[in-house]
Amino acid sequence: MLKIMLVDDEENVLNAYRRNIRGQFVMKMFSDPYEALNSLKIDNEYSVVVADYNMPGMKGLEFLKKFHEINPETVKILLTGYADLQLVINAINEGYIYRFLTKPCEIDVLIETIKLGINQHRLVTAEKEILEKTLKGSIKVLIDILSVSNPNLFNRASLMRDLAKKIIQRLSITETWEFDIAVLLSQIGCMGIPSEIVEKRMKGIPLNSKEEEIYFSHPEVGSMLLKNIPRLEKVAQAISLQFKTSEFIDSAENSFIESTVLFIAKMLRLLNDYFWITERGIEPEKAIEYLNEEKHQYDSLILGALEAEIKGAKQGYITQPKSLNELKEGMVLAENLNDINNYLLLPKGTVLSDIYIHKLNSVSKVRSLPQQIKVFVKV
Repeated sequence: MLKIMLVDDEENVLNAYRRNIRGQFVMKMFSDPYEALNSLKIDNEYSVVVADYNMPGMKGLEFLKKFHEINPETVKILLTGYADLQLVINAINEGYIYRFLTKPCEIDVLIETIKLGINQHRLVTAEKEILEKTLKGSIKVLIDILSVSNPNLFNRASLMRDLAKKIIQRLSITETWEFDIAVLLSQIGCMGIPSEIVEKRMKGIPLNSKEEEIYFSHPEVGSMLLKNIPRLEKVAQAISLQFKTSEFIDSAENSFIESTVLFIAKMLRLLNDYFWITERGIEPEKAIEYLNEEKHQYDSLILGALEAEIKGAKQGYITQPKSLNELKEGMVLAENLNDINNYLLLPKGTVLSDIYIHKLNSVSKVRSLPQQIKVFVKV
């Protein structure tokens, strides 16, 4: 049975609930709203919560708002004998109150409202599950397509993601899923421009003005690919801004954009430039020097965190030989992986994905691969 929470400071009201609702729902009852909130640290899986408005110490609206911050999916119902209607209307408009009932409330009305709340909870959670499965599936397809169509771009995006995580940790920022996805999909727009232009750019071959215009359009192409996927609107927005300077991103015309989106865009700008420099064969510490020469283009906090990460990084990794069967997703190749005829299969630095591992297993059935493959392993 689905579980509901009932919160009322009057014990006689809770006793009435026990007598009249018992057996229809799994119920947890609290006379103290603080105790009720504290219990959510252990268990917050409730379909419906019903709270009295006029409780000492914490009013019902404040309690339900705090409950909503912990579990937004639980359906909230307010019982009030005090007709402060405007407060209740405001709470409903803010989206964290489903219904309100006036006291005294007929028990049949309360039971029916709880049942409606349970149905609402089922609809919300079912929609969320479908959306999350659709979102995860869409993202995986895009990442798989990128990894197969251009392994070098996928490898760059994977390395960018790893470095972004370290920068975020240094800045003590709570990471959201948008950070991870935005960095990993930041290069997806390159699939919409001629591959020869992408290859020239990655190899450091100068582009003519027309080619540069085409190449630097890939953030918009990527944004267009992503913006119609549910819940990727922020990711698409950040990707579209990834080549803009920090000054432009902070400009007044972008003041309406969420701060998370702006931060991700600044992160992408810095990481794009850092990897473009290091892919030319320049050592990481020297790359930081070049970036500092143009530091007005970057967010100073993010650049400082990147510099601290690069300069403060210890070796921390050793190379280990692994058999093909021992390879796991996330391992990094410590050297170029060639077949027995010296044909390059994957370059040094490639972050192994499940698709790469599957591809290598398939190749091994028709071509001879090295018995030992060197990968980086964290000490």
